[in-house]
Amino acid sequence: PNEAWRKDPMDPRWKGRQFDSAFTETAEDIKLSDLPRPGFLPPEFWDAFYEKGYFLVLAQAVIGGVVFFAIFNYLPFVLNGAILAFIGKPGGP
Repeated sequence: PNEAWRKDPMDPRWKGRQFDSAFTETAEDIKLSDLPRPGFLPPEFWDAFYEKGYFLVLAQAVIGGVVFFAIFNYLPFVLNGAILAFIGKPGGP
């Protein structure tokens, strides 16, 4: 049997074919609002923090600040040691 059509994703035999996957078992999408949330925080917090994306803004700002701090405070010591080792000079901080 000629199986060359299986390698061609545009072959008409693939059209309309359903594949089972963990993400396609049901027709409904998972929504953030359906996930369990602690009751001690008001719904407005969850709406602002997750649904509007402020969580991503906060996470990126914190990670960016830590990386910025690390680059200017610790990277010079690492680069200085590596450069001095490469050129064969003793020293360092």
